Amino acid sequence: MAQIVEAGGAVGKYGPRLGWRWWRFAAAVSLGLSCGVKWSGLYFVAAFGLLTVVWDLTARRAAGIERWWEDALVVDAVPAALVMLPTVVLVYVASWSAWFAHPMSYLRNWAEVNGAAPPGWWPGWGWAQGAWEAGRSLLEYHHMMWDFHNGLDSEHNYASHPLGWIIQWRPTSFYWDKYAPGQGPCPADTVGDCATAVTSLGNPLLWWLGAAAIPVVLVLSLRYRDWRGAAALTGIAAGWLPWFLYSWPLADRTIFTFYSIVFTPFVILTLVHLLAVGLERTPRRSADRRIVVWLAAVLVVLVVGVSALYYPIWTAMPVPYEYWQRLMLLPSWI
Repeated sequence: MAQIVEAGGAVGKYGPRLGWRWWRFAAAVSLGLSCGVKWSGLYFVAAFGLLTVVWDLTARRAAGIERWWEDALVVDAVPAALVMLPTVVLVYVASWSAWFAHPMSYLRNWAEVNGAAPPGWWPGWGWAQGAWEAGRSLLEYHHMMWDFHNGLDSEHNYASHPLGWIIQWRPTSFYWDKYAPGQGPCPADTVGDCATAVTSLGNPLLWWLGAAAIPVVLVLSLRYRDWRGAAALTGIAAGWLPWFLYSWPLADRTIFTFYSIVFTPFVILTLVHLLAVGLERTPRRSADRRIVVWLAAVLVVLVVGVSALYYPIWTAMPVPYEYWQRLMLLPSWI
């Protein structure tokens, strides 16, 4: 807007047109890839798609555009949907390219085997027929996956409610075994038994500090209208809150703590955001600034140190049984 005014132009009651938003297109590609890894990426598509429109809306309002809400809906929201949604779908389908290419892929020939014919209006020649059969087979594959996961309600010892994910209350144990000295990977000269484990426990210090940082970041984001904190919180909300719909008291699906891996980066970003705000709001070369810098350095060192302590139980390295016990800080971790 400043450039338009400086050039002698007028903005009017509608704001400037911003053209093709390459960053939004790149985000749609990334979100489509995330859906190709795990369907819960759809929640991130919805959350970040809406967030980017809110960013545009608030920017137009802050710039003084007269009809900012109408302009944001017509110029930002509609184009955003037309760019992001088809891009996400195309990228997701492209992520199945290996499945399409290999004739022996699971359910690849379902339509042909089960005689699922295309509708009458569909072209009947070679490649069109093959495309329909491949697409119909992929649709059946998705239908089977959907039914399986939504009907998954069997009892499991490591099932966990999403309320405890943010503090890693009940991590999933993928593997655990105990060996006497000289057995398996346990050295013969070891005093006492050895334990090997693969546990989906996040870094406790990182998660506990992140859980404490979430309400602080929420307050700071509202107070200072900081889009960075809102972005971190949106990622946490998209990866965490939907799972409450699948758990007690609304449902009874079997779910696990390791689902929280999808919003782990955003938990880390809440801590990063707090440190960034601390640096921005303390004068350079002041005592307070040095305190924030030292706090950041100490935090990084402690997080790396805790990761080193827990690395053996993430990777099935043989450790003394007593060492494994000391790492189990909560009874629910066993």
